Amino acid sequence: MRFAIINDIHHGREELSKGVNRKLSRYSKELLIEFIEKMNTEIKPDFLVQLGDVVQDANYEEDTKNFKEVVNELKKLNCPVYHLVGNHDYLNIPEKELLTILNYKTFWYSCDNDKYHLIFLYSRQRPKNNITVSDEQVRWFSKDLEETNKKTLIFIHHSLANQNIKGNFWFDGRPDHCLVKQREEIRALIENSGKVIAVFNAHLHWNNITVHKCIPYITVQSLVENFNNNEMPSKSFTIVDLNEKYIYVKVYGNDGMEYKHYF
Repeated sequence: MRFAIINDIHHGREELSKGVNRKLSRYSKELLIEFIEKMNTEIKPDFLVQLGDVVQDANYEEDTKNFKEVVNELKKLNCPVYHLVGNHDYLNIPEKELLTILNYKTFWYSCDNDKYHLIFLYSRQRPKNNITVSDEQVRWFSKDLEETNKKTLIFIHHSLANQNIKGNFWFDGRPDHCLVKQREEIRALIENSGKVIAVFNAHLHWNNITVHKCIPYITVQSLVENFNNNEMPSKSFTIVDLNEKYIYVKVYGNDGMEYKHYF
């Protein structure tokens, strides 16, 4: 099985952070179009996961327009697309409206793809230093994991790992702004199931692998991060190849990464 990931597109206005323009949102549309063309003509993944932060928030009108624009562009892919929403997406757009745009009943859901089970979790960040997965969702997640007999992949916007964020431009010294509050509880469910082979997240705007109990928690780079402060976007997207023996993750673009994990 081969699938693609794109995340932290941040379509919208640009703004300075710590005196630097780190999100080169002016490139988001053209990079998205290039990505779709590459997926349809070269990579041809079985499905795509969009991990959240479609927009760079400004106001309701701009954010709604930009969110719809990206969602409609991704409909041009010749494969199923699974969406997550990030903290920038629901800052100005009501959650019910986001669900309507996506034609979803909930932001968390699961499905089977070939031999694998896919689980999509919704981590909510309000206020900024309180990232949680609702109790209702944790109960659903536990039951969903229990009922599947397939190897499982998990996707979430924020990180469930105890990853070391020292040196991260956005979150150094602020783990409560990027890591899920109940991550220990959720990881215990993951580990006890014996079914989860990898967990993927976005949000931190860098590449990181943190392994807990032989399970890799994989953070992947944003599409538009100005990671070297040189006005060059990362142009990052991720391709994952999966078989009975290993999972192979490759982040393409200017800030690349490769990782292979044997089961």
